[in-house]
Amino acid sequence: MKKMKYLLYYVKKGGRLFGIAVILFLLMLIVNPAISDTVYVDPVGGTLHNGGGPQLNGAADPGYHHSLSVASSYVSASQTGLYWFETSWGVYASHATNVTYAVSGKNVLSVNQQRNVAGLAASGEWSGFNPLNTGGLSVLYLTNGVSEITSVAGGGGVHTRGLWRATRLTGTLINPNTFGKASVSSSAPGCGSYYYTTLATNYFAIGTRLAPGVYKLDISWGVHGSHSSDVVYSYNQTGIGNLAGATDVLYGVNQRGMNDGRSFDNRSFAFNTWSGFRELGVFTVEAGSQIWLRGSGTLTMGVIQATPLGTACYIDPPDGIVYAKASIGGPVMNGGTVQRYSYDNIPCSSWISHNTNGSYWVEISWGVYSTHNNSVSYGADGVNCLSAVDQTKDAVGGAGSGTWSGFKALNPTGTNGIPLIAQGSAITAIANGTGALSRGLWRVSPITGTLINPTSFGMGVATSSSPGDGNYYAIAVGPGVFSIGSVLPAGYYRLEISWGVDSINCDNVTYSYNRTGMGGVERAETMLTGVDQCKMNDGRYFSKPVSFQSGTWSGFKELGDFHVEAGTQIWVDGDGALTMGVIQATPVLPPTPEGTLISIR
Repeated sequence: MKKMKYLLYYVKKGGRLFGIAVILFLLMLIVNPAISDTVYVDPVGGTLHNGGGPQLNGAADPGYHHSLSVASSYVSASQTGLYWFETSWGVYASHATNVTYAVSGKNVLSVNQQRNVAGLAASGEWSGFNPLNTGGLSVLYLTNGVSEITSVAGGGGVHTRGLWRATRLTGTLINPNTFGKASVSSSAPGCGSYYYTTLATNYFAIGTRLAPGVYKLDISWGVHGSHSSDVVYSYNQTGIGNLAGATDVLYGVNQRGMNDGRSFDNRSFAFNTWSGFRELGVFTVEAGSQIWLRGSGTLTMGVIQATPLGTACYIDPPDGIVYAKASIGGPVMNGGTVQRYSYDNIPCSSWISHNTNGSYWVEISWGVYSTHNNSVSYGADGVNCLSAVDQTKDAVGGAGSGTWSGFKALNPTGTNGIPLIAQGSAITAIANGTGALSRGLWRVSPITGTLINPTSFGMGVATSSSPGDGNYYAIAVGPGVFSIGSVLPAGYYRLEISWGVDSINCDNVTYSYNRTGMGGVERAETMLTGVDQCKMNDGRYFSKPVSFQSGTWSGFKELGDFHVEAGTQIWVDGDGALTMGVIQATPVLPPTPEGTLISIR
C-alpha cells in the first residue's frame, strides 16, 4: 500500500511513462534483512549430550556436544564490528584438561573442561559462559565471513563445545552499581557483576552517567532460579515523580532466563550468569532520567549499553504534574508506545534546559481542539519568540479535533539559533486568550555549524518547522545524490543529515559518501543503513493515520566525520520515496596521523 501511494503521487507529477519506469526499477530492488546484535552459536560436530545449560537454538532442551575432533571452529556470521564473545563447554571427569581458544589465530583463553567457569568439578553439566575478551571493557573486532573463533583440545581427554554467544558492542557500557548489592557473574562485560535488590521496586539514575542526548539503551540482568520471572521496566525522563512519573516500556522479563527468553535446565549452578543485552528502547536522557524495575522476587540489573543516536532532546509534556488531562496525538512520547499531548486550564507552563550551553533550534507543539486556548505566547529566558498562537488550529493554520499541531519553531529565522544555558534557560508557554493551555512534544536541537539546503536533490516540500529554507526535498526512487562539496569549502566536517517524515517514504534508507565524486554511487562508501524515513531521527513514530497535513522534519541524525572536497557527494538509496532535509556541517579537526615519524638528515 505504501508503494502504491507514492507511485500514484509521482505518476501524477511525472506522467505515465515515468510511473512505468518507477515500477520497473522497484522490481530490481533487493532488501537486506536486519542482523541481530546478539547471536547464539550452536555447537557443531561430535555427539549431543542432553542437559546442561541454556537451550540450544530451536530446541526445547539444553545440551552440549562432546567427542569433537581436536579442533573446532566458527567463522563470524555477524555484522562486522566490535564484540563481546563468550564460549562454554561440557564439564565431566573424562573431558580435556587444556583447551585453547583463539580469535583469528591469536590465543586468548585456555580452560580445563573437567571444571566449570567457577573452577568446580561437575558431572555432565554446563560450564557457564566464559568471555574471550581479555578484560572487562575490552572488545574483539570481528569481520563478517572472515574472523574465526577456534578451540583446540590438548592434554588428553574429550573435546566438548557448548553454546557460544556473540554480542555486538555499539556504545558506552555502564555499571549500575547504585542499584543494589553486587553479585559476581561468570562472563559479564563491565565490572563483571550484576546488582540485585529484594525490594519490590528500585531504580538506577541513568542520567547521572550520560551526557544529555538521545540513546538506544540495552539492559541486562543476572540469571538465577531465585530471580523474578515477571519484571516490568519503566522510564522517567525527568526523574520528577519517581516511579509515579515513569512510563512502562518493557513487560514480562523473566530474569531466570536469557535475554531472548531461552531457559535453563533445573540444575543449580555454582555461578551466576549474565543474561546478555536486551533492547529497552530509544530515549531522550536528561540529568534526572531514571530506569525503574518492579516485580515479585529478587530484581537484578546488569551492565547497560547506551548507544548515542542523535543530538536532539525530546521533551515530554508533564502530564499529572502541571497538566491534569491528556489525549492521544502526534509522535510517541519518550520511552513508550503512546502518542500524547496535555491540556488544562492553567495560566502558563515552562521547561528548564538540561542541554549543554549553546545555540539551539527550538520547536514546540500542542493539541488542536476547539476548546483550547486561542492566543498563546512562547518565549525563551523572558524574550518573547512567538505570539498569538491559536491552539484551536495546527502549526499551518488548519483546524482539527483532538489532533497534534505539528512542530513550530520559536527561532526568528531559518538559520539563527536561540542561546540556552544549562540548568538556567527556560522555555515558557503563556495562555493569553480563552480556553485550556495545551502542550505536546517539544524538541531542542543544537545548531553547531553551517546549515545547507540540498535544493538540487529533488522536489521541494514545505515543512512547519525545519531550519534552513523550511523545506525538505524528495525523489520518487533512488539512488539520489547531493553534491555537498559544491557548497562547502574543502576541509573536515561532522555531517548531520535530516529528511522529511511521511508514511509513504522508504523505511530502509542507505546513505553513502563519495569523497571525490568519481565513479558516482558505485564508488561511494556506505556510512549509514536502515534509516526509516517514516519516523523521526531517533526512531519514534506517529499515530496512524497522521492527520497533520504539513510535512514534518525528522530532526538531525549524525552521519559521521568526513573530509569534504570540491567533488564530494552524499548518495541516498532505498526501496521507496527518498527525501533529504537540511544538512548541518560542523568543522572538526583532521584525524591524528598514525605511524612513526622518521627524521631524514
